[in-house]
Amino acid sequence: MTATRSIAALGSRSLAPARVVASYLDHLAVERGVAANTLLSYRRDLGRYQEYLDLRGVSSLEAVDAPLVSGFLAYLRSGEGEHPALSAPSAARAIVAVRGMHRFAVREGLLSVDVAHGVHPPTAVRRLPKAISVDDVERLLYAAGFDATDDGTALSTLLARWSIDLVVLAGYLKRIPSLVIDKYRGRIINIHPGLLPDFGGAGMYGQRVHAAVLASGATTTGLTVHFVDNEYDHGPVIAQWRLRVKIDDTTESLADRVLSAEHIVYPRVVEMVASLTGAGLAADF
Repeated sequence: MTATRSIAALGSRSLAPARVVASYLDHLAVERGVAANTLLSYRRDLGRYQEYLDLRGVSSLEAVDAPLVSGFLAYLRSGEGEHPALSAPSAARAIVAVRGMHRFAVREGLLSVDVAHGVHPPTAVRRLPKAISVDDVERLLYAAGFDATDDGTALSTLLARWSIDLVVLAGYLKRIPSLVIDKYRGRIINIHPGLLPDFGGAGMYGQRVHAAVLASGATTTGLTVHFVDNEYDHGPVIAQWRLRVKIDDTTESLADRVLSAEHIVYPRVVEMVASLTGAGLAADF
């Protein structure tokens, strides 16, 4: 008779947390062959769980529900009494042990419901890279070998290496490879010195846009911030700001006014898109 079945035969008293923990640790050691160091870690984490249940007057695992297990996670992360708060990885390790023990109890017929199943380990906060200078960005792009013929692999690898969540283009004239567009869809934005779709497309950049506006006789110009897709100046518009074209405007004077507006509008749109992306609300198109 295994340790588990001998405990099951004892009746309801067998659901005391200490008894189930002991049976689970025996199972890990004998039937799973878990290494001694790992077993010691499980013993320590499950001991902390027992202590948590004792403090709340819980003497049987039948009285444990999902909110109580979630409370244990909060208890680990905030610390209590003589125990300091645990980091996300340490708390995750403890929750994994608790989930394993509850799953074991259900599998062995000690419990009918796995109340810990829906309690997930915390995700460690991703460490952001240090800020890098423009010169370093240029070196990285050069080192990655990114050019117009790149299929996107080099650029995609570079963005992943530096944990980039949002790509902001300004005066960037190359076409972004489709591989990168697909991977970062809704997370690449660009600013264009004209009102799209009228004054955009391949070859329409800088002074060429303002010259086209004047040549067309348009009375309004402006800027457009848009998401980037596989075509030049084509993705969904996020924001536009319109400016009046004066009768004595030149390409230079028009460019100056549009640029002044860009310096005000673009940082605010970038902040908005970054906040939405960071909140898990990246654009879907």
